[in-house]
Amino acid sequence: MPGVPTLFARKMIESADPGPRTRALLQSVGIDPSALDPEQHISEDAYCTLLEALAALSEETKAPLDFHVRMGAAMRCEQLGALGLAWKSAPRIGDSFDRLLRYSRLVNRLATFGLRERGDRLLLTSQRAGGRLGALLSKEATLMTISTIIKESAGEDVAPLEVHYRHAKLASAPALAASFGCPVRFEQDTDALVFARELRARPNRLGDEGIHRFFGQHLDRALGAEAIELPLDERVRAEVRERLSEGVPRVSEIAGRLGMSGRTLQRRLRERELSYQSLADEARRQLAERLLHQTDYSLAEVAFLTGFSEQSAFTRAFKRWSGQTPRSFRLRP
Repeated sequence: MPGVPTLFARKMIESADPGPRTRALLQSVGIDPSALDPEQHISEDAYCTLLEALAALSEETKAPLDFHVRMGAAMRCEQLGALGLAWKSAPRIGDSFDRLLRYSRLVNRLATFGLRERGDRLLLTSQRAGGRLGALLSKEATLMTISTIIKESAGEDVAPLEVHYRHAKLASAPALAASFGCPVRFEQDTDALVFARELRARPNRLGDEGIHRFFGQHLDRALGAEAIELPLDERVRAEVRERLSEGVPRVSEIAGRLGMSGRTLQRRLRERELSYQSLADEARRQLAERLLHQTDYSLAEVAFLTGFSEQSAFTRAFKRWSGQTPRSFRLRP
């Protein structure tokens, strides 16, 4: 399920309201206007190109750069399918967050989400590569969407204390501040919604344990059906990559995600002449190379995102993997 669901492309276009240009915009990025099936996907490059075209149209018509903000503010849980319904029916907001972290890739693989505590604050973080305008607009819309569905599920009075973005301020900053209703800070160390830590325990208005469990089982089957198509080593690496910002996960944790015991996973890997440690190292190396080539994260941030507590340890590991330092690798054409 690569790329971006056409659902998001359609919602972006509806928010921008390009009128008679709609068909041409869709066709310019390879989308059949008559085939906007929410289950279909377009490439990340096509999606970013579409957002940039809509941004250019806003500039051309002297309209505010806010179509992506309005799109995020108009999203509803039901439009996110089983994931959105699992979110809405979760007993507490913390349970909704857990569903997002575990199942978000069923909807969109471009961003990876995490939770981080800082004192009395809780940060719901979003990590996504890419620095072009379309990617930045998508990052802004992602946090707006999450904030919107939190309000839908827990109450209109639930709002972030702050919103953080890694990129510099764009022309959309006033629209973001107005829609979020809180300070929006740019050039921060991560993209994140910042809440009071106790929000995790807040009940959802329509929380229902039975319904929540039903959708969880549905999502588990969908995740399993998707994963079973991949070789075991790829599944292990993918699961490790998604959790590296919290440190290298234990083999038992990854085994549980794959629906087996740690002993069974290790046995199946040995049968393939593989080891969990080697696959975890490969996952760290692959993620490090992608972050170094495709983002402007500092070396300290790349070290953190690949599960290292210190930049020096990351540098030594990367040199062992590739024979060169991370800085040299980044400068390589």
